[in-house]
Amino acid sequence: AKAAAEAKVAAEAKAAAEAKAAAEKAAAEQAALAKAAAEAETAAAEADAQATAEEAEPQKAAGKKKKGKKGKKAAQEVDADVPHLVQGKIDMGSHAIHFESNKNILLAESYPVLDQVVKIIASNPAAHFLVEGHSSDAGHTPEIEAFEIQLSQERAEAVVDYLVAKGAPRSRLVAKGFGKSVPIATNETAEGRAKNRRVEFTVVQTDL
Repeated sequence: AKAAAEAKVAAEAKAAAEAKAAAEKAAAEQAALAKAAAEAETAAAEADAQATAEEAEPQKAAGKKKKGKKGKKAAQEVDADVPHLVQGKIDMGSHAIHFESNKNILLAESYPVLDQVVKIIASNPAAHFLVEGHSSDAGHTPEIEAFEIQLSQERAEAVVDYLVAKGAPRSRLVAKGFGKSVPIATNETAEGRAKNRRVEFTVVQTDL
């Protein structure tokens, strides 16, 4: 009986050991599978990241190229806004020549623009320019109209004086005031009247 009991205990111990070994083997295999899956997932994520980066490179390069073109275009627009001679007139771009209200005294903010005009005159030595003074419509009485003509004439002459002081030859410049006779915008609004109060430069003669 004792021998039988010992044999039974030994058999149960062996079975328990085998079961434990089997469980450990299964756990090891499961851990190995989990590790392999994690490594595969990491590799896939790295591959996705690499593909995304490679896909983004051409777009990034295109973006830089587009940005470069945009910057170049902006520079060209800036250059186009500088006063320049075109079709017999000096295109002032978005710039204007400003005076004190109802006077022929130039404001300092107009000096850089007029300095550009001096350069244009110097680079076109055969051209003679009519410096035109224009006013807005401030009223219809003879006194007001006479004042507008006089003020536009005096402003044109003030511009000529500035250009000559900066080196432009007076012999190639003629000042003429047109008053309100040549509007380029409506006189019904403040914005329109501001546009009409202007100085323009037109080529009237070219030496052969």
